[in-house]
Amino acid sequence: IHYLSGILKEKNPTDAVLDVQGVGYQLKIPLSTYEKLPAVNHQCSLHTHLYLSLSQDEIKLYGFATVAEKAVFIKLISISGIGPKIALSLISSMNIGMFVKAVQSGEEGLLAKVPGIGKKTAQRLIVELRDNIGQFADLLDSKERAVQDLGLAEVEKALIALGYSYKDVHSALPKLSPEDKKLPIEQQIKQVIRIIYKKP
Repeated sequence: IHYLSGILKEKNPTDAVLDVQGVGYQLKIPLSTYEKLPAVNHQCSLHTHLYLSLSQDEIKLYGFATVAEKAVFIKLISISGIGPKIALSLISSMNIGMFVKAVQSGEEGLLAKVPGIGKKTAQRLIVELRDNIGQFADLLDSKERAVQDLGLAEVEKALIALGYSYKDVHSALPKLSPEDKKLPIEQQIKQVIRIIYKKP
């Protein structure tokens, strides 16, 4: 099942139900996908991955708003010790662009903050993914590409350290103007905080 397109019948931060020609498919989703879902009873399309767990004798369907989310999920669960639960936790906690940057620059401390990923797992992720993590950069949408910029990655890291949520920071970063991005990092941080508090 490569993707599903139908009417969104139910949604919550961890699950969605799609009605596809009278059949209701329940999908496990990351928080980042939940934030992109339309209103209930509206048309919705999700990229999907069917996961078979031989050890637990179960089949689950996972849904993703973007190709990048799906690709990273499939890559993560191929790594020993990383199951679907931890993979979803990572995608829910960290923008894909920031994840790519964190692996490329060896930011194990940032990865270790994700629930379910400790220091050793973060180190293993970096070792196993560093050589081919760049392929995911080509799949990113414009908002995810925004944090590919090294300066913005530093801004994001600082704001998260200050206690701002990943969700608020990720939605605010793409709203920085080209002029804002030329400012010193300290000024960029202040601008992002202003954008966060301007939200309705």
